[in-house]
Amino acid sequence: TPEDVSLRTDLIQRAQLLTQQLNSISTQIDSLRADVDQQIQDATTTINTQLDLISQLNVQIATGNAQGISVADLQDQRDIALNKVAEQMNIQHFTKSNGEIVVLNQTGRALADSGAAASSMPSPAAAIHPQPRIDRVIQQVHHEVDRHQYQRHQQQVGGHHRNVGHRDGLRQQQADG
Repeated sequence: TPEDVSLRTDLIQRAQLLTQQLNSISTQIDSLRADVDQQIQDATTTINTQLDLISQLNVQIATGNAQGISVADLQDQRDIALNKVAEQMNIQHFTKSNGEIVVLNQTGRALADSGAAASSMPSPAAAIHPQPRIDRVIQQVHHEVDRHQYQRHQQQVGGHHRNVGHRDGLRQQQADG
């Protein structure tokens, strides 16, 4: 019957629209993931670069203090690097008697500490580059992105179905009236 054909056509059009919307959402998720991955990579690079600089400046400051040389400029440079790290993550720090600073993450793990790195780590790079934690952060971010996109999709699909139901109700009222 003609009604069946128009009903099928309407259903096919709705299915095509839903497919387009799902493809669009999938593309947005991929783009969002790529953006988040890049932001995490950039933050990790900034943190590692600044922690390397802090470690280098710590050595120069300790040497300068031992020799009685002014290290004010070096301390200023180190403070700038410390602030850049603090912009990316929660840290704490304290100053040792030789003028070096120890930088700790929020769990108390040393990120920049020449004494701790030399005595407890196979290399200073192991103390400076917290890669396993970054991997967990990336996984958490991906999970949150997936959850957010799923909720947004559910709202869109739910709203689409409500609108369809409302239109069908109007069609029925028009047919009855």
